[in-house]
Amino acid sequence: MSFVRAGSRRFALELRGKIVGFLDDVSGGPTHDAVLGPAIAGQPGQRQLGVVQPEDIRIVCGTGMSKAFYDWVAQGSNIARGVGRMDGAIVTIDAQGRVVSRLEWRDGLISEISFPVLDAAATAKAGLTIKITPEFTKNQAGDGSALAVTHMHPGRGLPATFA
Repeated sequence: MSFVRAGSRRFALELRGKIVGFLDDVSGGPTHDAVLGPAIAGQPGQRQLGVVQPEDIRIVCGTGMSKAFYDWVAQGSNIARGVGRMDGAIVTIDAQGRVVSRLEWRDGLISEISFPVLDAAATAKAGLTIKITPEFTKNQAGDGSALAVTHMHPGRGLPATFA
């Protein structure tokens, strides 16, 4: 599954039930193989969804993330020891800040960290890319509730403080 920023939809990152920042881009998540069902009474089988395969989740974020996020990245950078497993979710919100959908994961391990190129001539927005390898993922429809963020930073659309 790939997330596409459609119109004014945005993505928020939730770790252990708390929003820790907004994301610039998201891709990956659970995928399904298409399988052909059994033929019945001479009719060809119908296409069905197969087994869900968890796929790595890739997120891109700027520097406006919370301390809790950076603490997790610091713990997760020790991939060899397997520390830093985290439960979390990618929350998709609409222009009014209502929850449209959630991609939840359990026991996500940071399996790759990519830093932006440090080039004075670069014109692209710098972003930190994190690959999360989850043990389990689940897509959920949003309930239309407002995203629970404590304070918004005036003019930037980023939370001023995170818990």
